[in-house]
Amino acid sequence: GDLWISEGFTTYFTGLFDEVTTGKNTACHQKKGKLNTPEDTDPLDVFTDTPYCKGSAALDGLRKTIAKLTELPFDQEKVRTLFLKLAAKTFSKFDGHTLSTEQFLSFVRAELPVLLKSYDVSSKGVGEALDDWEQEWFS
Repeated sequence: GDLWISEGFTTYFTGLFDEVTTGKNTACHQKKGKLNTPEDTDPLDVFTDTPYCKGSAALDGLRKTIAKLTELPFDQEKVRTLFLKLAAKTFSKFDGHTLSTEQFLSFVRAELPVLLKSYDVSSKGVGEALDDWEQEWFS
């Protein structure tokens, strides 16, 4: 049910590599389809564009949320750095473990304010901004 985490990150980071090297993020993005699938879904039915492209779009949405909170342009280096630091903390914390959507969302809620503060960015409004992001991608 949480295939989007693995495949969305892979898809987004492939596009992010292209963004850094060529200036254009080539990751696919879509908003249709559920990110999580019910546990009784036939495994062959989960390999659609949804976990890849919508997962990637959800992560792009998280980066846009960081841009909004910092009041900086989406493509500004500080925004990308904050997003990458959050991703690195996620990978470090859950390395070798299964990560569910609920765990990921909780982790982001706990770590993003700390990360913003360490970069001298106010964490005011983080909860509301993350509520909006979650509503768009996970409800």
